[in-house]
Amino acid sequence: MRHLLFTIAIALLSLAQTAKGLEAQTIVASEDFDGGATNLISSNVPTEDGGGGDTFAVGATAAWPTTGGTPFAIADNTVGDVGDSGFFEADNEGIFGVNSDFTNMFLGISDSDDIGDVTAEWQFDISSAGSSPLSLSVDIGSMEGSDFAYSADTVLRFEASIDGGVSQVVFDIVADPAGNGYTYRALDNGVEVVANDNALSVTGDNTVTKFLANDGTAAADLFVDKSLASDGTLDTFTTAIDGAGSTLTITLTANVPFEAIAFDNLAVSVPEDTTIKGDGDGDGDVDFVDLDLFANVLFGTSPYDAVFDFDEDADVDFVDLDLFANVLFGL
Repeated sequence: MRHLLFTIAIALLSLAQTAKGLEAQTIVASEDFDGGATNLISSNVPTEDGGGGDTFAVGATAAWPTTGGTPFAIADNTVGDVGDSGFFEADNEGIFGVNSDFTNMFLGISDSDDIGDVTAEWQFDISSAGSSPLSLSVDIGSMEGSDFAYSADTVLRFEASIDGGVSQVVFDIVADPAGNGYTYRALDNGVEVVANDNALSVTGDNTVTKFLANDGTAAADLFVDKSLASDGTLDTFTTAIDGAGSTLTITLTANVPFEAIAFDNLAVSVPEDTTIKGDGDGDGDVDFVDLDLFANVLFGTSPYDAVFDFDEDADVDFVDLDLFANVLFGL
């Protein structure tokens, strides 16, 4: 039984690592824009309407909240109507296609030159993370195909601060000339659009990693792509946040003079605790070596060790001995 449970645990961990392409994570705070936020203290995301599809807003393609409906820069309508924007065969610029979830809420920004810089802010309770290393992830999607491309004046910057401390740039999304020639995913009409100028790329104060929506593996580049044609899933960008504390403030400053971008699923995570109860030497199993270590803690010759505190009552006693024996002997 012991080895079976251990094998199952390792298998599950392996699956988690494969699915995300990185160490398994536990989400401690999040905002999905669909009402499923966790440990979100406050959110201040304005709706800005520049008219004619110029927008900064949280919405869904089924019914975009600003004038003109879902901008063509967000919706790819080449083979059918995406949400409320209408069929338009020549529109191959969008981020989301006909197979995306039209009811999914996200933050969309399009052609905001007439709106100017806009700031959004989220505050999260991260006290449950303790001193564990923090990371921030966000799903990001962009578009391409017009004659304008992304302007060098594009401003898209996520900053983080903990308990009002020093601000750090977690994601700095810029119009990168190195993206000239970048090939975007094909959406509904099957055509792979090649950037004829700047493409958006993501950097930050700490290393940024892009995980591909189709298989969860780490990408070789940091360019922002369209969603998957099959279901509208976006690539995920992840980076570390320095420090620990109680309240994490994430601030987005944005202005996209031309084209569009979409953000979804902000998540603050810590590494998943994969500790095996009773495994005092950390070798992945519970055996008689661990029994010796347990006895030392039980009789006070070694200090308290939470790995032996099976009932999690802040001490190691004979109740824990019974539970330890069950694991040791596979009962």
